[in-house]
Parts: sequence; structure tokens; C-alpha cells
Amino acid sequence: MATKSLSIRIDDEMLDKLHYVADYEARSANGQIIVLIRECIEKFEEKHGKSCSATIPAPALLLVNSDPRNPRQHEENTRQSHTITPQLVL
Repeated sequence: MATKSLSIRIDDEMLDKLHYVADYEARSANGQIIVLIRECIEKFEEKHGKSCSATIPAPALLLVNSDPRNPRQHEENTRQSHTITPQLVL
């Protein structure tokens, strides 16, 4: 399995707290984030079944910035994930 890199934006206070928790758990910040992601995926899969791809099932997506009253815009936003802000609803 290939290891990928991910960059996130995080404010100073949250980063400090992440490092505090990671130190307490004897992990690096990266290791702590991996643990949190794994826990999130486990919780999701308990509720929705094992995921077999990187895509989130449609019922779990909440489409933001998509106006259903404008069918063309809504359809366009539904098809192009880079134009919407998906939020996982657990």
C-alpha cells in the first residue's frame, strides 16, 4: 500500500492541543491523526458497512452551496465534487 501525503490548514491553538494529546498518548502528531482517522473510518463503517472505495456513499453527503431550486446548478454541483463542499454526516 502506497503512503500518500496530505496537507491541512490548522490554527495554532488546535495544533498545540493536537501535539499535547499526541505527547500524552506517546505518539507523533502524524501518528495521532492516523489514529483519529482510523477511529472515524471504523465508526463510519459500523454504521454504513465496510467501504471498498475512496468515495463516500451519496446518503452520507450533504451538498452545500447547491440550490435545488436551480436544477442546472444543482445538477452541476452534484456531478462536480470540486465545486461543492461535502460534509460527512455521521
